[in-house]
Amino acid sequence: LDYTNCEVQKFPLAYDSLNFDVQYVRNEENKEGASSHARQVASMVAGATSGYMSRSNSVRATNINNNVLKQTTSHTIEGTVVITANATHKNADIISPFVIDPIKAVTAWNSTYSDDEIKTDPASIMKAALDNYKTKPADKKCLNILSGCTRGSSFV
Repeated sequence: LDYTNCEVQKFPLAYDSLNFDVQYVRNEENKEGASSHARQVASMVAGATSGYMSRSNSVRATNINNNVLKQTTSHTIEGTVVITANATHKNADIISPFVIDPIKAVTAWNSTYSDDEIKTDPASIMKAALDNYKTKPADKKCLNILSGCTRGSSFV
């Protein structure tokens, strides 16, 4: 990006939202012992946050399972209250105008695809401009550029 010609602007993309949930999991005696209660609490948290933080959901469930298991084996626990809150924020940060610095773009391409470098001499540029582009865009190499972001918050 040409940072001197770009700026970050707020863009209303969606609505603010808040999902709040409170559930109680009773620690009942059974053959499996404390591990059953720990799995139930971890499963409840994973289900409540699945749409928001799905990438780290299995890690979170494992951590919660281990923490609850540690507490239930060390102490007498009647039950566990699980509180989850997930919020989305309506404004997205968008880079606009989105001005790409051509030298930085070519450098990024050549660094990413060293086997398919872009040459910047006049003959190579003319050849690229006159090339017959029959390859589908989806099948071509590309540089993915992030031009904005949205935010959310979560509490467990």
